[in-house]
Amino acid sequence: MRYFFMILTFCSALLAAQPNEVDALIDEIVHAPQEQRFEKMNAFKQKMRELNRQQRAEALEALRARMNADTEPAADEAKTQRTRTRTEEAVRQQQMQQQRLRSQQLQQQQMKSAPQKAR
Repeated sequence: MRYFFMILTFCSALLAAQPNEVDALIDEIVHAPQEQRFEKMNAFKQKMRELNRQQRAEALEALRARMNADTEPAADEAKTQRTRTRTEEAVRQQQMQQQRLRSQQLQQQQMKSAPQKAR
């Protein structure tokens, strides 16, 4: 019975330490430069092998949440910039089309008035 409690205590301590290790690995991945990120991901994958199914699921969810949280503002800014660029391009095209129409109208008026002056 004594050994059972010792083993139970050891396993509890081991399981309690794993989330901290996983969180530390996730922090390293998130803050690593792009060229080092694959090395950190490999370490994360090695750690995943040691975890049971439930712990792996929790660790993957934590990684996804952190990666999405860090990339969402940049993605939103990029999307806003693309929308702004498209809008500016549409306005430019509309202005060019209006300018062409004015030019055509002016040419038509000049052509109508030119034969009248020749008479």
